[in-house]
Amino acid sequence: MKKKIIISIVAVVLASLMIVGLAACNNGWNGKLELNKDGNFKILQLTDTQFSQNGRITSESKILLDKLISESNPDLIVITGDVISGEHWLGFYPSYTENAQDLITFCGEIRDYFESKKIPWTLSFGNHDGLALPDDLKEGGQYQTIRKDMLTEYAKGKFFVGGLDSQSANYKCFNNESEMTYTNFSFPIYNKDGSYAYNIYVLDCYPIAGDYPALFQDQIDFYNSESARLKQANGGQVVKSLLFHHESLPMFIDMKYEYDNNTGKTKVLEGDFGDKAFGGPKENSAIEEAMIANKDIIGIFVGHDHLNTLAGIYEYTENTNILLAYGRMSAIADYLYVGLTRDNFIRGARVIELNATGDINTYEMLATPTDINANPYTDFTISTKNVINTADYK
Repeated sequence: MKKKIIISIVAVVLASLMIVGLAACNNGWNGKLELNKDGNFKILQLTDTQFSQNGRITSESKILLDKLISESNPDLIVITGDVISGEHWLGFYPSYTENAQDLITFCGEIRDYFESKKIPWTLSFGNHDGLALPDDLKEGGQYQTIRKDMLTEYAKGKFFVGGLDSQSANYKCFNNESEMTYTNFSFPIYNKDGSYAYNIYVLDCYPIAGDYPALFQDQIDFYNSESARLKQANGGQVVKSLLFHHESLPMFIDMKYEYDNNTGKTKVLEGDFGDKAFGGPKENSAIEEAMIANKDIIGIFVGHDHLNTLAGIYEYTENTNILLAYGRMSAIADYLYVGLTRDNFIRGARVIELNATGDINTYEMLATPTDINANPYTDFTISTKNVINTADYK
């Protein structure tokens, strides 16, 4: 009898562990991104949230983000830079008190918000992430490693894709402390059979206000090595890839020029050119040449220019069409930016839908306050516009 009781107890314990394990598997994430059972994968691009403008994620920003995330139901969230405004902690403005630890604590609050969604997420740093006075960012400066500390805090999240671990099985990374470049990631999206469906590249952006520099050569080397590694692992076939970066590349300027002059090189162009200018580096030929040589990048997604929401398909070279797209500013911040206030620019996001055939379907999500006069906004109506499907332009 005693033996039977012991066996019964063991059986109950094992059954309980199995239930807990199944629950953890169903509610958690194993670190591997893959197409769903229908062969699709959805990315929600958020950008330029500038959360730290007032030292917190405002309640209306949380309501907005809650709505965008629940309505899109993405498989991955990517924030393309300027998650915070580091200068409001790091002495760039003399009117603010320097407190780097508060900045790191706030990164943890941002992490906890996205972790609560139980959806894989990642980010690239923008020029404002960790922005401090120039002397403090130089090698040996007091904030020269601030971005490393920020990424360390974000990467504590279970659902965060990326980090500083060069031995990770789920992503590859590159960082250079002297250049303050850390959010350089490469990670695949798999087919159900374990083969590569796509790869995601995230590249960092230097923390500087104006005179934006081109990508560093070692960042380009990282991309080239990953592209070659994936091609070899994929039986000699390139792995179709998406690039996420904070600032636009010169080819965005070319796309707009060719469209305005009706040359036929820009196959379609949707969205707004609200900034009337492009704020990224005017020279970034090394990364563009690398992408053309590798023949793997099919889409590039950026932020930085807050009022630009352009998206188009651009024939960069003969038979090389690339989808180029801006996100849409994705939080309610009182950022001091010409033409941008709480109520004159609709916040939102970009949705990027991938499928097993290698096509991209993308569109803007707009979150319109139900009461434009409310302060704070408490509810939003979601709509979509400016749909582009690369399958229509083959």
